[in-house]
Amino acid sequence: MTTVTIEIKGKPVVVDLDRLTPLAASLARAAAELPTPHRGTIILESAGSLRDALTAWGRPPSDDDLARWYSSAELDAPHRIPWRGWAPYALRKHETPIDIHDYLETEARKLPIGYAPAGHSGDGLLSLDQVMRWLRDCGQGVAPGTWRGYTSRGQAPAPDRYIGRRPLWRQVDIEQWAASRPGPGARTDLARDAP
Repeated sequence: MTTVTIEIKGKPVVVDLDRLTPLAASLARAAAELPTPHRGTIILESAGSLRDALTAWGRPPSDDDLARWYSSAELDAPHRIPWRGWAPYALRKHETPIDIHDYLETEARKLPIGYAPAGHSGDGLLSLDQVMRWLRDCGQGVAPGTWRGYTSRGQAPAPDRYIGRRPLWRQVDIEQWAASRPGPGARTDLARDAP
């Protein structure tokens, strides 16, 4: 029996992957790898290349248009998109909770056709929403606009990479930044005199 553990409402839930379809099992693996206990962004990957995906969406773009926007390596790689289409698992107190396996099968049916989970946002990478939740849970919450200002002025880590237009930060960088943050009300603009 192959199992993974997913955290739901702060409690670990063991999922038997052998009871799931391949798509639901890959969704369970990706959910188990999320860097934070919150439902997060899972990256979906197309079965074909980005070039195939662009062609399937309608009128095929010309080679000139493709070269203007993408490198040949990007065009030949699978198309990757973020997915946060989770329905809340937690039901009201008076309702009977659904089986975790049925829940994962239902969520797997919501995935776009031709895409499968490739994992969470990447090797410890967090989306903006996940960064905000992580900072809030650590008692250092900031508003999304404040965070964008910090990153644009170099006062917070720059995104490690982007998937589409979605910036992703390394969790290690966020943890280091939060640990070195002086705290609310600290005057960092004043130079200290040497004793």
